[in-house]
Parts: sequence; structure tokens; C-alpha cells
Amino acid sequence: MDFREFLSDGIATRAPIKRDFQFAGREVTGFFLDLPALQVRELLKADVVDRDALFLSAIVCDAQGMPLLTVDQARTLKAQQMNALLTEAFSALGLTSDGRAAAKKP
Repeated sequence: MDFREFLSDGIATRAPIKRDFQFAGREVTGFFLDLPALQVRELLKADVVDRDALFLSAIVCDAQGMPLLTVDQARTLKAQQMNALLTEAFSALGLTSDGRAAAKKP
């Protein structure tokens, strides 16, 4: 088997990934950028107090892939809202078992 045939499926597109989820008590549609694994790793390993805000500002986007949150805006999120966005972002990127299963769907 030639491994190269699988590479295109594993290349990050930087395109928005659409997710429907609960946020602030409502069902919403949100988008998260399909970032390369090394960039995600760098964001998650950042040695700063507001690492989660930095991550969310890099990945939360609109349907065209334009950023929706600044780091300062992400810092002001309530804990429940930040956790909801982080959970969906991790899932969209395939960093949870649910996310890996959803990523395999056509």
C-alpha cells in the first residue's frame, strides 16, 4: 500500500469546520479553522496564563474563515462559554474520540 494516497485526507485545509452545538443556552452553528497539527500544538503548549484565549482567538471563525474573537474578547468569556467553545474546537479538530469519529464521516 502506498501511504501517499492517504496524505491528502490528513492535510489541514485552514478551511472552516462547521459545528452545531449548545452555547449560552441556545443551539448555535459555529465554525473552527482546520489548523495544522503543529500550529495547534504550539497554541496549546503556549506558556502563558491566557493560553485558552489565545487558542480560541486563533481557531474560532466565521463561515468564510475570518477570525471572530480577539484574545482580549476571549479573555472575557464566562467559564461555561469558554469550555463550550474549547470542547467544540477540540472535537472539530479531531482531538476527542467524538471529533475523530466525526472527522471520518464523508
